[in-house]
Amino acid sequence: MARPLRVEYEGAIYHVMARGNLRQAIFRSPKDRLRFLDKLEETAERHGLRVYAWALMTTHYHILLCTPRGNLSRAMHQLQSSYSTYVRVRHSLSGHVFGGRYKARLVEGDQYLLALIRYIHLNPLHTDAITALSFEEKVDYLRRYAWSSHRDYGGYRRRFNWLLREPLLNLVAEGRSDREAAYRTFVISNIDRQDVELEKAMALSSKAIGSSAFCAWAEDAHREVLSKQGSPEDAAMRKLEAVVSPELVERTVAQQAKTTVSNLLHGRGNNNNRDVLLIAWRDLSGLSNREIGHRLGHADGATVGKRFKQLQHQPQYYAEIYSAVVRIKNGSIANCKA
Repeated sequence: MARPLRVEYEGAIYHVMARGNLRQAIFRSPKDRLRFLDKLEETAERHGLRVYAWALMTTHYHILLCTPRGNLSRAMHQLQSSYSTYVRVRHSLSGHVFGGRYKARLVEGDQYLLALIRYIHLNPLHTDAITALSFEEKVDYLRRYAWSSHRDYGGYRRRFNWLLREPLLNLVAEGRSDREAAYRTFVISNIDRQDVELEKAMALSSKAIGSSAFCAWAEDAHREVLSKQGSPEDAAMRKLEAVVSPELVERTVAQQAKTTVSNLLHGRGNNNNRDVLLIAWRDLSGLSNREIGHRLGHADGATVGKRFKQLQHQPQYYAEIYSAVVRIKNGSIANCKA
């Protein structure tokens, strides 16, 4: 399989952004936004991401994150494909949810991280209706806006435990004890003015945000990846939303196991086949732990999450199970009727 055209390395930091297909809504209700955040949490846990900031708008989202394992493409594949599956099922839609590939620009370091967190958290103010508000009204609107990590940074709530805010709060506070107050001052001071320095940095390259030297390095690194790929397409992301229906996965695994779907889902024993089903649902259908749990009759995804963690500590067995999932993807799925 062709390598995705992303400059990936351990510890890389990215500003990730994606829009809806044809700039249509990707979040149609509060439930949609909560489901996306659930999936972001699951993706971060599974792939070891460090999520620094996020903002969900109606037609797009922003995420600032770090990849200690150098695995951005795999992580984003899980996030966007699983959310796309949810949206199509919940809203009875067909076709693509996201408009092409997500954008991911490398971020150089401290000063750019702080500027980007402010940029992301001020994003909800960038609409015609909000732009016309007074300064005080904008501050209040931002404080009440539920769909970004601004409220967590500002001390208005502490809801998302997977959000890693400590490094940036320490950075913005510069040794002061009230870090949340320092953050609020830092953000509010820029509500009615542009960050000229950040705009200059963002204009230097489509691949990175940082100094001219860092952006030049990122451009060179991207060209090197492109030369090794030998193709202008990001092959991994080209099939981003080509997910397999959970029902087809069930039938295929049951067929291979020579059992019924009912016995596969609810029968005793068949632990190996059940593990194949869990991983296939997760990686081929993009289901979350909670969605898998519901399909198995559980109240939530806790039992499923626990089983995935157990599998991670059985590398040889996991490799055998995953080989079965790959065979399903490459062979049996194609030979089954949807």
